[in-house]
Amino acid sequence: LAGVILVENAGSVTVQNLKIDGANVTSLPSGANRLSGIVYGESGGQISNVTLNSIKTAGYADRTYVIDVSAGGAARSVEVDNNTINDYARTAIQLQGASLTADVHDNDITGPGAIGPANVPNGIVFIQNAVGVASDNVVHALHYTGSGSRSGGLMAFAATGGASVVFSGNEVYDTDDAVILASNSTNVTVEGNNFHDNGVGIQLENGANNNTITKNNITDSTIVGIRFDGASNPGGGSTPPGAGNVANRNNISGNAAGVVNYDVTP
Repeated sequence: LAGVILVENAGSVTVQNLKIDGANVTSLPSGANRLSGIVYGESGGQISNVTLNSIKTAGYADRTYVIDVSAGGAARSVEVDNNTINDYARTAIQLQGASLTADVHDNDITGPGAIGPANVPNGIVFIQNAVGVASDNVVHALHYTGSGSRSGGLMAFAATGGASVVFSGNEVYDTDDAVILASNSTNVTVEGNNFHDNGVGIQLENGANNNTITKNNITDSTIVGIRFDGASNPGGGSTPPGAGNVANRNNISGNAAGVVNYDVTP
C-alpha cells in the first residue's frame, strides 16, 4: 500500500483543509499493490474538507482507493464529510471491516468517466461488514469499459453484519449502476435518493437479502430502474439476490424499463 497520508492504530485523528494531488504519480512504489490518498487503518476520527485529485497511476493500471478506511479489531468510528474527489482508478471512498462505523456525507465525487479493463471505478463502497450511513453525497462519471462487471455509485458488498448500511439523500448520475447491493449484503436501506441518467438505477444480485428500497426518485435509466438480477438476464446476468427484498413508494419514471426481475426468489 502506498498512501500520501497514513493514520494507523489511532482512536481519533482529524485530517482536514488539505489538497492532495497525484498528477505527478505515474507508477506504484516498489512493493506496493495499490495507491491511496488517505488511509485510516484500524483508526477513527474525521476526514473533512480535503480535495483529492488524480489519485491514479498511468493508464489507470493500478488499483486505487482515494480514501481507504478499515477496522477489524477495536471498534472505530469515522466521519468522512465535505471532501471533493476527482479522477481515480478504483474506489473513491472505501469503508471496510466489521469494527467500522462510518458517517459519509456531503462529499462530491467525480469519477474517471469510462475506463478499463484493469479497474472498475466505483463511488462509495461499504464492504466486509462495515456499517453506517452515506448521505447527501453527489457521485457521477463512473463507467467500466471491460466485460463481466459494472461500476456502482453506491455499493454494499458483503455487508452482512447485524447492523445496517443506509444510503439516503444522495444524487447519483452518469454511472453504470447508481446502486449495487451484492455478495449477501443484508439490512441495507436505500431511501430518499435521486438516481437519474444511469444505466441501471438499483441492482440487486449475488444473495443480497432483506434490503429496503423506498422513496427514491429513479429516472431516465437507459436499461432499467430497478433490476433483480439472475442467470436468465439475456445481457449476461449474475447469481440472483436472496429473499426479503422490498421496493415500494419509489418514483420510477422515464426509464427504458421500470422494474425487471430475473430472479425466481419470491
